[in-house]
Amino acid sequence: MAGRARCGPGVRADGGASFAGVRDQLDVILVVPWYGGSHRAWADGLASASRHRIRLVTHRDRFWRWRFQGGPVTLAADLTAEITTGGRPDCIVVSSLTDVASLVGIARRELAGIPVGIYLHEAQGAYPRTSGARRPAMEEPAVLAEWRSLCAADVVWVSSPFLRESLGSSLRMVLDRVESPTHLHLLDRVMERVRVLPPGVDLSWAGGTPEPGGAGPPLVLWNQRWDPDKAPMRVVNALAHVAARGVDFRVALVGEVPEHSRTVFETARRKLGPRVEIAGHLERSAYLELLGHADIVVSAARHEFFGIAPVEAMAAGCVPLYPDRENYPNLIPERYRPHCLHHDHDLVPRLTELLTDLARWRNSTSGLAGEMQRFDWARVAGSYDRELARLARYGHAGGEERGPM
Repeated sequence: MAGRARCGPGVRADGGASFAGVRDQLDVILVVPWYGGSHRAWADGLASASRHRIRLVTHRDRFWRWRFQGGPVTLAADLTAEITTGGRPDCIVVSSLTDVASLVGIARRELAGIPVGIYLHEAQGAYPRTSGARRPAMEEPAVLAEWRSLCAADVVWVSSPFLRESLGSSLRMVLDRVESPTHLHLLDRVMERVRVLPPGVDLSWAGGTPEPGGAGPPLVLWNQRWDPDKAPMRVVNALAHVAARGVDFRVALVGEVPEHSRTVFETARRKLGPRVEIAGHLERSAYLELLGHADIVVSAARHEFFGIAPVEAMAAGCVPLYPDRENYPNLIPERYRPHCLHHDHDLVPRLTELLTDLARWRNSTSGLAGEMQRFDWARVAGSYDRELARLARYGHAGGEERGPM
């Protein structure tokens, strides 16, 4: 069942945009088909940080495939109800996991003249495959729904440069396999309209100079979803190898554990034994407290379209050891990359170096925590406000600025 619409406070003194015909404070409806996890944090953060009035229309974070297939029908009904009761907005923004073309088509009478943008947190065709087999294009309904969404939206935003690149390459791969007439000739023009707009992260808790972890052996943190694409066992196995070398350390294995990953989670706990001090999902306050005590954060993820958990860990002062791929290099300024990025083959020796000479590595990454503040909502809200004003302008300009598809 769809979530009830909610309004953000829309109170900010800075970051606004001024376009002819566009009010200083806009009325924006934000449609969030997957209102949970990082998507929910992003939506709530935007509603709180923006100077504009943000109204939320949401679905629960369940059954992602059905969100693409059936979500537009119920979202259109809720969107219509919100417009009927709360008035016509200046613009509408839809986040990932719905077919925007279907949504706009179903609610075409109510949405007539209202510009619609889409914000993508991920690219469906860029997730790592569990099998090497290549699927026929027409068995990729989510990818094609994403393609229709990009064609239908007036403005398209993505969370990172890596996501933009992944989106373009995955769409090209799928569209190259469809029957005639092909859409490949449209792809470059559509991708030209895609703009990078990093998600804001609430880092208000991460002020000042981070302190060293605390007494006892170093505390190593793993803080991602327990899903195959995050490769948790690669990290666990690496830590087990380091432990076999006689290196002393403690471990926190935290993050959401889906039912299908329960066996992997329990295997990881057994493999690392008494070194594991904290494991499983934590409430927000407990998680932030843990970040303040952790010394090292490590990942071997096979996909990371942005990386909110990595940003939070680095902002707290953890010394990071992240893969030299995906979006990780975009998060870390160039001067820190030699110290913070690893390749799969050198994860064990790099972890050993870190754990046996932590003070030196702390010194090498000094200042990295402060660099993460560029993702704080206080810094990025102005960019969102300007982008929302640009989207709203299409409604006043009759759409002529949108250009070709």
